[in-house]
Amino acid sequence: MPFRTLLPILFVLLAVAGAAYAISTKSAVYRAWKPLIALSGGREIPEAVKWLKELAEFRALLVEEPKFDGKTKKFIDDLFEALKDFDLEDYYDLLPEKVGDDRRLSISGSLVGSTYKIKQASAGMDFEVKPEGKRRALGDMSMVIQAREVPKGDDGVNYLLETRQGVIIGVIDWASIVESNVEMMRLMASGDPTSPAFTRSEISRGPSWARYKVIKTHRMLGPEDVEILAIGWSAFPRVTEILNRLVRVEDLVVVDRKAKGAYQHLRPTFKLALSSLINKYPHVGAWLEDLGFIDAQIKINLTDESGSLVRFDIDTKNRRVGFDMYVKDGMILPVLNGRVRIDHPIDINARPRLKPWRLLSILEAQSNTMGLKTVIRNYRTRFDFRANARGAVVKSRTTDIPEISITGNALGLIPAGLIDLFIPGSLESLTRDFVATACKGNNGEGIVIDTRVDQPAPGIPATFDIRTVFEGTDNFLVKFGVSVMNEKVIPSQEVMGDLRKILRDVHHAFMADLDRFSTIDHSS
Repeated sequence: MPFRTLLPILFVLLAVAGAAYAISTKSAVYRAWKPLIALSGGREIPEAVKWLKELAEFRALLVEEPKFDGKTKKFIDDLFEALKDFDLEDYYDLLPEKVGDDRRLSISGSLVGSTYKIKQASAGMDFEVKPEGKRRALGDMSMVIQAREVPKGDDGVNYLLETRQGVIIGVIDWASIVESNVEMMRLMASGDPTSPAFTRSEISRGPSWARYKVIKTHRMLGPEDVEILAIGWSAFPRVTEILNRLVRVEDLVVVDRKAKGAYQHLRPTFKLALSSLINKYPHVGAWLEDLGFIDAQIKINLTDESGSLVRFDIDTKNRRVGFDMYVKDGMILPVLNGRVRIDHPIDINARPRLKPWRLLSILEAQSNTMGLKTVIRNYRTRFDFRANARGAVVKSRTTDIPEISITGNALGLIPAGLIDLFIPGSLESLTRDFVATACKGNNGEGIVIDTRVDQPAPGIPATFDIRTVFEGTDNFLVKFGVSVMNEKVIPSQEVMGDLRKILRDVHHAFMADLDRFSTIDHSS
């Protein structure tokens, strides 16, 4: 057949292929963007895009160093130095305001033009950002840092430390936050070919170029994981390129043939891409490499009366983090006595609205840090989770003293038993004393963390606020241990500069992907 006869046929084939590619990309891209569209509160896509842009631009301002007034900057720097050394007496004395038995520092933050400004708030000023407060502009922030002396029976003194922080996070409701997470679980579960959500339609799957990129950069992933990542790469190509510099995905979903599609097993596992980090962000990479002196394995199991809900694993030596859970159509399935309870799905939107949802987290940890081996068992924290039309409140209390043991040689040279000869008590007893004070102090409340998201009415900006309280004991060993750790752990100015660069790169990449998404015709 002459070439001039083939040419029109070739053009037709290319046009059909191009149209098929566009349809495939459009459908796959929308699937990946659905969790963020849900976060916007059910807005139409053009309005959702505008909302996401406004939120992203504000977030980008926070990446840059805020502008402090000189007095506030000095207070914060001095407080940070005291806290870095865990010198609670110095920390207490530095707080400038005297309010009853407390000493306090009050801080206010707000967006002024294109600059985020932070200053010390005047005593008695109605500056706190909270649901019933007067400050309601996007980004309005307040922080109250306070401390109180708590006399001990042996004429010593503990310190009750409290912080309260509130920030206006924009026009967003709790139901949208929940629905966004539900859509993310559905998206991840759709990689399982036995799942009802698995799409066999090529137009809704990630395009071949995206699958190729995933396979090229993640050679050990199964096809079920490639399926999900390809959708994400087709929707967020710029963001994915940045994230590939930071982490590698080791797993996302496990195909359980015995389930026969009745549930999906999610097991997202991520590992730091250290060599890439060192190459692209050298200060952060070197800092993370230096943190290798902390060798810790931490397991956290989140449960309720129906069974285990989510299991978290953190491995600092291998720089890996992951979690494990079972889901069914965006609902969590508990695991009890090794059995996945498909008869007991938990709707994370309805459950805390119906009655208080009581949760328990149990932490088990072992670490080898500078030669000292520490084992912590049965570290329990109880949560009370409530939600309504306005928002949600999560109250956590840690009041049980965990089991603690310490052995080994400090700095690889000095046995723990030898250290015990030169300090009152022993490493174990002093550590237990510190933990017991935190868990049993604060008038029996223990370690308190209360968080709240509140939107007073539709269309009104929502408030996020968090309150933390615990009682700390001020002893030499804790000061020494914390100060040594902080010298290695707290990032330097160069590291902070690299961290800001990462956030800037992610922001610019997200905005490029958002612009790309906004140009797609979503009318059909």
